[in-house]
Order: sequence, then C-alpha cells, then structure tokens
Amino acid sequence: MNLSYRIENNVCILFVNGELRGEYVQEFKDYFKSLVEKDHYSICVINLQHVKYVDSSGVSAIVSAIKQAQKEQVRLVCCRPSELVFETLRSSRIDKIISICETEQEAIDSADKHLKSNPD
Repeated sequence: MNLSYRIENNVCILFVNGELRGEYVQEFKDYFKSLVEKDHYSICVINLQHVKYVDSSGVSAIVSAIKQAQKEQVRLVCCRPSELVFETLRSSRIDKIISICETEQEAIDSADKHLKSNPD
C-alpha cells in the first residue's frame, strides 16, 4: 500500500493505493493521524480510486480515521471507490456515517455544504 496526499484550498486529499487490509492498517492510521494533527484542514477527502480491496481491518481503519477526524474537527469524505470497495463500505454501513462520492469535487462540495450548514 502506498499513501500520499495533496493540499488544495485547505482541503487535504489523501490517496490510498493498493489494498487496505490487516498488515497495512497501522500504517494508514498513523499516516492519517499525522495529516490531520499536523495542519488543521477543514476537510479531508480519502481518494479510494486505486484501492483494490478492503477487508474488515481496513474498514476498522476507516472508522478510526472518522473518529480521528471528528476529534480534530475535520470533515471526512471518501471518493472514487471501485464497486467492490463501495460494496464493502456500504455493507459495513460506513456510508451512513460519512459521504462516499464519485469524484473528488463532489466529495469536497459535499463536505463544504455540510460545514456551511453546521457551523461550530
């Protein structure tokens, strides 16, 4: 698994490449935590375009990212999952907790809309 990110207008876009499964979960959690703690982004998008597979440990890692984002007051959104990854997330009911969008821009717009309708 490879992780990288890009910053665009105070939005952090995290790119995950490979499989999000057991042996990579801690690396994902640590990387995500360092991103949201280091700088205070209002929105973080996890781009899943190049994720081939997510197992239950990977789902747990995303739940952990959701909790970390909430702690840091960052709106978290996922985008571009394959059908297989989307079905895994949907069956885990993650789509009931965070938005899962088809494109990065939809993800940013969704998070931005939520932030504007729920100011702190």
